Amino acid sequence: VDPVLVATSGAALADSAALNAIRTHLFPRATLLTPNLPEAEAILGYPIPDLPAMHTAVRELGALGPEWVLLKGGHHSLPQVTDLLFHASSGETTVLTAGRVETRNTHGTGCTLASAVAALLAQGRGMKEAVVEARRFLWGAVRCSAWAETGRGNGALLHAYQTHSPLHPALYAAPRLHPTLYMGQEVDYRLYAVTDDACIANQGQTLAGAVESAIRGGASIVQLRQKNAETGAMVRAALSVKEVCARHAVPLLINDRLDVALAVDADGVHVGQEDMPCALARKLLGPHKIVGVSVKTEAEAAAAERDGADYLGSGAVFATSTKHSSAIGVLRFSHVCHAVGIPVVGIGGLTAGNCGEAMRAGAAGIAVVSAIFNQPDMEGAARELLAAVKDSSP
Repeated sequence: VDPVLVATSGAALADSAALNAIRTHLFPRATLLTPNLPEAEAILGYPIPDLPAMHTAVRELGALGPEWVLLKGGHHSLPQVTDLLFHASSGETTVLTAGRVETRNTHGTGCTLASAVAALLAQGRGMKEAVVEARRFLWGAVRCSAWAETGRGNGALLHAYQTHSPLHPALYAAPRLHPTLYMGQEVDYRLYAVTDDACIANQGQTLAGAVESAIRGGASIVQLRQKNAETGAMVRAALSVKEVCARHAVPLLINDRLDVALAVDADGVHVGQEDMPCALARKLLGPHKIVGVSVKTEAEAAAAERDGADYLGSGAVFATSTKHSSAIGVLRFSHVCHAVGIPVVGIGGLTAGNCGEAMRAGAAGIAVVSAIFNQPDMEGAARELLAAVKDSSP
């Protein structure tokens, strides 16, 4: 139930009799109730001025009968948009945050979110997963609508932003932002986990379980890398990893396979020098996705930045069994880092013991494979790596 009780202008859309009827007859039948703050204030009859008051309000809304309540906090002037998801049976409240986008084009955000959640539930998603994914879709729509001139007052969202097409360049030509944003917050490249099926199988783990462990240990971005996988198998693998990443609000990138990234609506793609050109990947993905490029030289780095890359992966910094090319060394890596204005992630042979050299050379983070996924305690290994990165960051 999306209780549209207060207009954007602040005008009430239901009188007291209608409101009482809705509370009495509709809320107890609801699987999910999705009021914004003005609507929650109208339902409860008191102001909700801050986050502690939101926590109280969401529990009182849950007492009215719905199984779940999503109290949307976008009307507060906090730096981050904070929503609360409350499960009435367990009493658990989940705090969901996203960066705030400065825009007047917000007409229909509540309806969009509720509709997206309903569509995802119809696909068989769990409530938390559906809400997280719907918020991600909504944030992208708000972000890509912010620039548009759609008339006076509160403009509408560009709901079809994910269907970016070169046939409609004017409609989908929203500017890209640097630093790159994910859910309105700067992408954290400090611990970039790159999956490896052989390593994960060697440790007796499933792909989703291994990614879950890596994220719990502090992995801040995940790349699914399956060089030899059939398309169908890779799509299934990507969907399983995406569910884990979305639950933890960690971006998921797909290595090389733009078709798979588009099929599962991943957060972006990483391409090499012999893969799809960066400029074409950017054109196909649109401005709202993350595009990374592997580089070895300053010239390659500058070209990738010019072609629309959000970040670079450079190396191998040290010799590694997963990279068959020669290591470039710390000095050349430093030159790459300082040749561009976008983040550069160190790749190749990086461990908790030597990652400090890459960080001091200018890295935004380290990308690792076996240092996480070929360890008996993947969560502990990720935690140790992140601690080492933090200790050596400038």
